[in-house]
Amino acid sequence: MTATSDLILLDKDFQICGILEDYSELRWVRRYFACGEFLLTLPPGSRELAAGARYIYNPSNGETAVIEELKITVDAAGSRSLVLSGRMLESLLFLRVIYGTANIGGNAEAAARSLVAAHATVGERAIPKLMLGEAKGHPEEVAVQYSGISLGDAIYSMLGSVGLSPKLTYDYESSALIFTVESGLDRTQQQNENSWAIFSSEFENVRSSLYWRCDRDLRNFFYIAGEIEDDDSRKIVTLDLSDGGERRELFVDARSVRRRYKDENGVTHVATEFEYAEMLRGRGREVAAEHAAIELTVGTVADGVPPVYREDYDLGDLCDYTDTSLGIQRSMRIAEITELRSGGMFSVHLKLSDKRYLTY
Repeated sequence: MTATSDLILLDKDFQICGILEDYSELRWVRRYFACGEFLLTLPPGSRELAAGARYIYNPSNGETAVIEELKITVDAAGSRSLVLSGRMLESLLFLRVIYGTANIGGNAEAAARSLVAAHATVGERAIPKLMLGEAKGHPEEVAVQYSGISLGDAIYSMLGSVGLSPKLTYDYESSALIFTVESGLDRTQQQNENSWAIFSSEFENVRSSLYWRCDRDLRNFFYIAGEIEDDDSRKIVTLDLSDGGERRELFVDARSVRRRYKDENGVTHVATEFEYAEMLRGRGREVAAEHAAIELTVGTVADGVPPVYREDYDLGDLCDYTDTSLGIQRSMRIAEITELRSGGMFSVHLKLSDKRYLTY
């Protein structure tokens, strides 16, 4: 990556308040299914410059993060260092809550946009400069109900259950925070629309790697129980993700999913039997995502060897990972990318993840 390593500090109004040219280390962590974060180590003389900053812009990748913590450390030799840390712009979504009941059925992207519009763009609750960007036309559908949780938790949970991710971008030309819903590209060898991205020790494009698999918490058959009715009964629906494999059951207490509910405008709604069953299964799918068999590969990408970061692959893309010595060949999603600048060197560290509901 040849882009400048300088960082730009911005105040609460996104006005430039300083430029950082001298720093010891920058760890910029991008995540697909959760909010990313950063950690920046500076010389202690930078404190006054950093004290007035609210955001940090990284020109090398065009991303902006929220500064949430400033810490000064002193080691045994008396050497001081200043550490700034925080999360990506998507963290602003966690500053708003869904205080009523949001019953969602249909297109996931449209639902996410509606939630943001309702809870973060209107009146006193508006996040400054936030607006909806262009809809991407993602076809995935969901059926969920949320009440009393943060907007960020709801959106990450809902979109993540169907392989999508929220994105907040600061547009300097329009001085606006743009909300969009993103989807990684399929770069596996099973398709021919996009260039392939294959990570393998045989291709010498991974310097070091760690492979990990765990199905301890795997559950693939769910009994989802709804609210307690007047006669003390509960509607129970099932969700089967076992595909004929070993059955691992879990009971999901979904009493917070209401058949009769009031929306944020105080209007009462009553779900039909079919609608309520789908709402319960929607909650089941969210719980299922937390009880999948997890397969992870963590590795450092070799420099100067294809595929090239941000050209041939990026966050959220589906890629192929192979290790013939272990007999592993998987299509896995890039769930996390850590960009590390330290000692004048730049490196990229990937976390590829595959969640399955079947045993291996």
